[in-house]
Amino acid sequence: MVGRCLPPVPVELLQIFAAYPLLERDKSQGANKLFQTASPIHQNAAQLHGSTQRLMTDTLTTTVIIPTYNRAEYLVETLESVFSQSLAPGEIIVADDGSTDNTPERMSAYSDRVRYLRKENSGKADTLNQCIELAQHPLIWIVDDDDIVLPHALETMTDLIARNPEAGFSYGCYERFSTNEKTGQTKIMDCGHWQDLPADMFFIATMRDMFVHHPGLLVRKTAYKSVGPFQMDLPRSEDYEMLVRLARQFPGVGTREIVFRQRQHDGLRTGGLRADQRTENWQQEQKLQFRRIHKDSSLADFLPRNTTRSK
Repeated sequence: MVGRCLPPVPVELLQIFAAYPLLERDKSQGANKLFQTASPIHQNAAQLHGSTQRLMTDTLTTTVIIPTYNRAEYLVETLESVFSQSLAPGEIIVADDGSTDNTPERMSAYSDRVRYLRKENSGKADTLNQCIELAQHPLIWIVDDDDIVLPHALETMTDLIARNPEAGFSYGCYERFSTNEKTGQTKIMDCGHWQDLPADMFFIATMRDMFVHHPGLLVRKTAYKSVGPFQMDLPRSEDYEMLVRLARQFPGVGTREIVFRQRQHDGLRTGGLRADQRTENWQQEQKLQFRRIHKDSSLADFLPRNTTRSK
């Protein structure tokens, strides 16, 4: 998935922030409880937590969902990175949204390792909604069909959820990369934006800017079911809108450890969009998204989670 150059904040979001200024909080009272800072220990979670913690992690099995459309070459690279996980997923679903390239032929080689589902083209949001219903495991990891997940990604994010049962999701940082088609050389870049913050501020921070993306996000299936399906009228930003809903209802636990690499390229986007169309569409969908938030939210939604809310 290509990183986004975010447009100016919609006026609806500015109205939300104007209505409720951010609170100063006493960090000594545990505001940073859930955010996990990066450290070398995450590079070998099994050694750190011992057999008991490993058992907890193993019981939290994962369904990987890879929605795809006409990206056969990238898809194979993505799949190979999922196969290389230090903690194997319980199942891998590749959902082909009516590709017209050679995706079916390429996927035939993986029939013993992947649930390959081919369907008529209906968009990414509908594809994800169908796959979540089919998922057989308690955790769901959506991986974009052009990105590369690092070998420890699933183990790291599963470990975070295992150690924080109150969390509805876990997340990690990422790098961006591009490959020169002529030379084959790969250029690695930082993510461009990341926030270290206490869990009770994740909702507000996410409304200001999206810095967590699907390949770096592991979500309980029960959380997805609780907040409802992906919105089909936001084809450019269905992931952002879903993330805001998850963060509004559930605490999350994060690490700044890099768990995936986000590919930068000029290929077609969701809905057949060219790369140069993505910002305009993103702007229009953000306006719609934040009008809904402004209409449906109360001021209590913007209180830190550890603050007593009046009824």
